[in-house]
Amino acid sequence: MPQFSSNSFYTKRMFSVSFSESNTIYDPVYFKNKDKNAVIDVETSCMSLLYSEKILYDIELSASISFIRHWNGFLDGPIENFHSLPVFGSGLPNGGREHVERNEMKIYYEGNGKSISSNKSFYGITDPSFFLKKGFVSDQLGFYFSAAVKPSIGNKEFINSNTVDLGLSAGIDYRRDGIYLFGSLAFVRLFGKGSFRDELNQDKKYISSVCIGGGYAISENTAVIAQFYIHSSIYDTGVKRLDLPTVCNTYAFRWRYCESSVLQFDITEDTFTYATADICFNVKNETRF
Repeated sequence: MPQFSSNSFYTKRMFSVSFSESNTIYDPVYFKNKDKNAVIDVETSCMSLLYSEKILYDIELSASISFIRHWNGFLDGPIENFHSLPVFGSGLPNGGREHVERNEMKIYYEGNGKSISSNKSFYGITDPSFFLKKGFVSDQLGFYFSAAVKPSIGNKEFINSNTVDLGLSAGIDYRRDGIYLFGSLAFVRLFGKGSFRDELNQDKKYISSVCIGGGYAISENTAVIAQFYIHSSIYDTGVKRLDLPTVCNTYAFRWRYCESSVLQFDITEDTFTYATADICFNVKNETRF
């Protein structure tokens, strides 16, 4: 479930398009030490489209869909060079990149006597997601409630989940003197067996999450935002870095470059676990009309 705002600041409709590049690495040595045979070294390019429209009583309907490509990528070198900058002293950990070939794709995982293997790039279109949101605003304080559904339409491995997902979320936000604070809770229930459920030990049928964050308006047209997002894992592998909740930090810069459009640059990092991408760079454009 995405983080919404209680009050969407557009007259009737909003359309956004975003482009992201994320890098995922499972350290093969770490898994070997846990008696697991696994290495996942992949980069993911994603283009996402979102359309929202207000209907009666300010109820908001939204739909989103993404195009995804998994490939060898180009971020390994820049990430390793950043980790070795003198400002970090002896350097930051590379998450296992030192044990794999740079900018090479490899997906391999063994579980429950079965295995997954791929070393060639592939792409596809995700299942669409649909959202319904109702916000309530009183002075500087706002609340919202949202429901979502993701049907199971496609069946491409690592692109479509082969589950029907139903979600509920609620959030609160506060605005005053250029300061914006927000938080939300969400719960998603997964129906269906899902892709690679046995191989990846996907034994849990739900995801719960909490999100907190804040922003500050630097000027009339620019703002910075920091967000911290925690969600439970669907895995039960016996490997803590897969089974424990994921903690992601996002840092964003927003620029309203014209009356109806906002450009956002953000970076998201999963510092502790292997349950999501290690790092993701994203650019998004929102147009309101």
